[in-house]
Amino acid sequence: MTLFDLATLVVQQMSISRRNTTAQNVTKQTASLYHIRTVCRRNDVKHVELLLRRSLTMDCGVIESFDCASQNESDIAVFDVDVRRADNVRLNMVRVVSRLGMEPSVRSVSWNAVLKSVA
Repeated sequence: MTLFDLATLVVQQMSISRRNTTAQNVTKQTASLYHIRTVCRRNDVKHVELLLRRSLTMDCGVIESFDCASQNESDIAVFDVDVRRADNVRLNMVRVVSRLGMEPSVRSVSWNAVLKSVA
């Protein structure tokens, strides 16, 4: 285990209580659901996945689904992520998507928002 992996694990453990609090708040009010699609090189899937999960967790988003698919006969992997946020601050999602776009292995990043009322 590298020092980077250990630091990542510590950050994830520290953010669990923040995520649980956010998840409770999301169910009590109108929440925003965001969908992020990231296309990257298959060789860099683990790095991009770690970066994506860390960015969303530190930003207090609740990951509802996280799927990764590699396309046959190509060097491409596609991440589809649905994130629910307690607030409607698009700036935080722009930060996450912008950070992903700076990665050399990321070919494209797209996202959209859908407002849903949670009962």
